[in-house]
Amino acid sequence: MAVIFDNGFETGDWTGWTTSSAAGGVLSIQSGSNPYNGTYCARIYGFTTYDQAYFNYAFSPRPTDCYVRFYIKPLVRFENFGWDTLALSGYSGKSMLLRLTSTGAIKLTTDAVLRGTTTTTLTLNQWNLLQVRWHFADADSVCEIKIGTETLTDTTNIAATTLNYVRWTGGSHNSAVEGQEFDCIVADNAEYPGPLVTTKPSFMLIQDELWGYGPT
Repeated sequence: MAVIFDNGFETGDWTGWTTSSAAGGVLSIQSGSNPYNGTYCARIYGFTTYDQAYFNYAFSPRPTDCYVRFYIKPLVRFENFGWDTLALSGYSGKSMLLRLTSTGAIKLTTDAVLRGTTTTTLTLNQWNLLQVRWHFADADSVCEIKIGTETLTDTTNIAATTLNYVRWTGGSHNSAVEGQEFDCIVADNAEYPGPLVTTKPSFMLIQDELWGYGPT
């Protein structure tokens, strides 16, 4: 395992990230909304039609293989039009995109083509674990989503390229308030980081599960 970056927003600010709220979305670091772990998490919120904001991490050096783990909590409702909740963009402009459906399933798109949709859905207003793999190659491409016990894999060969950046986007659609929270983001260039190994005492883990703050 070779960690590229590990950021749970525990600095209480956007250290390590590039952010934009030019499209009207609201970015904030939250400390009182039951983060998945630690004290802070990131939130993207929108209040009117097509509000949008994002935060991203630019790789240097750029990897040829990348595994990303993060926790997401959809707020209020699922996006029924959908920004690209997660975008992994290759240096040549080719990308792997994850987009939520109105039911909380996840669409996987690579090189501008929809490759599949998960049957497993996210749980609204709870933390959900997602893991993805990005590898664009001439002969052995692998793009993959892991959600719950389901793995959705696409092996369509796409011209080899290195990974330029990874971006998380959120906001609102159709004049409805909605948002997303994110926490415990890790990127690795050799293997899936796996679920967060928490340091909470066992009685707190049980309490988290009872109140819906734990992984789903």
